[in-house]
Amino acid sequence: MKPLPHSALVTVTGWATPGPIGIIVGGLSIRTRWELTGPQRVTVRAYPRTRPDGTLRELFALRRNVKPARVPNGSSVRVTGQLLKLDRGEGVIRVKVCPAVSDDKPFVIALQAAGAVLDLDPVTFHVRVTGRVLGVAGGVLLAEAVEAVYAPVPAKWHRWRPKRAKIVPWPPEVEWVCPEPGKMLFPLYAAPRPTAAPPGLSLIDLLTHHRERLNEHGPDHNHLPGLVAALETQRQSTPEEPK
Repeated sequence: MKPLPHSALVTVTGWATPGPIGIIVGGLSIRTRWELTGPQRVTVRAYPRTRPDGTLRELFALRRNVKPARVPNGSSVRVTGQLLKLDRGEGVIRVKVCPAVSDDKPFVIALQAAGAVLDLDPVTFHVRVTGRVLGVAGGVLLAEAVEAVYAPVPAKWHRWRPKRAKIVPWPPEVEWVCPEPGKMLFPLYAAPRPTAAPPGLSLIDLLTHHRERLNEHGPDHNHLPGLVAALETQRQSTPEEPK
């Protein structure tokens, strides 16, 4: 049996209008460099990224994947990859897609699942999911059918694991600011070390700017742009530590 390549594709047909990051077709915002020159009905083949609940996070389309429409308006979804999880409680199916020829790293596509999809044997390894896009909440992928296929993970991704974010502790020279009693603290800036620079700028109340210690900068910096300029002046005047 010939293995199927992993892929995730959304096809949408409709009238295109200008959007903030490209075009809008069928109520879906699509990031693309294709330029809309006038009213036009198009068919777009776009690559999706989703949130864990199946809502669309992004749709991206190459210029060559936007063409004049020759079919009725509508949408379709096709995802082929490794079955990661079939959550009957949430009604969601998650598929891990490992591109074979693309430089994209593996990613997970989540789809809201219809009843027939939730009947799939959860020990299935590889699947091909088909469905459509619901035009709510910016777009929701709906899986309407699923079948077991032979789509093994490409060899280049066998040992790949996503990198976990490292939690880096704040250094002791970070000054913490509390705008109001009972509010959450947040870091303002990292003051220079005493051995590397003279005492620096300190802002006590970021919201009202009532209390400040400005050293030589004066009252002209009692607003945020002036504070930024003062910090930049201080940074430029800070001597480098000996190597």
